[in-house]
Amino acid sequence: MSFKEISFREKTSWDRIVSSFCCFEIYYLHGYVSAFRAHGDGEPLLIYYNNNGCRAINVVMVRDLGDIPRLHLSKGELFDLVTPYGYGGFLIEGELPDSFVDEYQAFCLENKFLTEFTRMAPFVPVVHPYGEVLHVGTTVSMDTSSVQVIKKNLSSKNRNMIRKAMKNGITIHHGLSEDLIDAFIPLYNATMEQNAATKYYFFKKPFYEDILQNLKDNALIFYARKEEHIIAMAIILFANGHAHYHLSCTDYQYRSLAPMNLLLYEVALWCVDNAINLFHLGGGVGGSKTDSLFEFKKSFNRYDENEYCVGKYISDNEKYQSLISGKIVTDYFPGYRYRNDGT
Repeated sequence: MSFKEISFREKTSWDRIVSSFCCFEIYYLHGYVSAFRAHGDGEPLLIYYNNNGCRAINVVMVRDLGDIPRLHLSKGELFDLVTPYGYGGFLIEGELPDSFVDEYQAFCLENKFLTEFTRMAPFVPVVHPYGEVLHVGTTVSMDTSSVQVIKKNLSSKNRNMIRKAMKNGITIHHGLSEDLIDAFIPLYNATMEQNAATKYYFFKKPFYEDILQNLKDNALIFYARKEEHIIAMAIILFANGHAHYHLSCTDYQYRSLAPMNLLLYEVALWCVDNAINLFHLGGGVGGSKTDSLFEFKKSFNRYDENEYCVGKYISDNEKYQSLISGKIVTDYFPGYRYRNDGT
């Protein structure tokens, strides 16, 4: 078979294969998925395809359906796959052979992978050559090839907000240390409470410690100070010429001073100095909505947007239908994970 599984314990092989692809992203690296393994998102797996001059990789989290009591399945009986928090999809080099779809189905059936939900990276040439692809929204990225380009793409209102932050004495710093993690956690949790976020987004200390240990060469914490107070922070991830706005928080009582406007502007300038040509900010709440968060990000690049798509795949439709039989039909995928109480 042309597909090979690279398990989480094979760190050296994992990163060697990923870094051999010219367009790989931070989301594919072993150190990135490690933190979400600690968070309980599933067991990371690198799927590697190599056939007749075509190579492809996909990173997924494997989840055991035996962990869902209402499905009445035994542990290890069935699994599903999902993109790690963020973006992913198959990165492909070369021309896919016609046999790919059949080979992938055989691979999934052999490994008891029933479904796959893919959040497709909107800034690299990923594909979803099987199943259903849906356009669900747009995201924003900044061209950080030069300071001039960054300034040209800013909205006039955002320029004013950045100047306002500077006039109010806000300064931006960066680093990566346990002290900064300890400062980030309570401010981030307070921001999530303010935004009525679900419990998933309240990450525990081991999650951050994992980033500190396993992404020490691919992460920085940028933070805004007003005198001696840290009033805004953001975890920025970067690899292979791209940076990503990962997690952020702001002290609510200082929001009017626009610290995050200045912070993200300074991140973009840091990108220029470090040969990073794209800074991806993402989309709105949930990654795709056109809302106030999206409009804030859009003010950093008023001219361009990225198409954001998701992919849905079912390897065994008869078995899938048996799991959703009699349940409320929604757009939620996979349907057997939908609960009436919204959890």
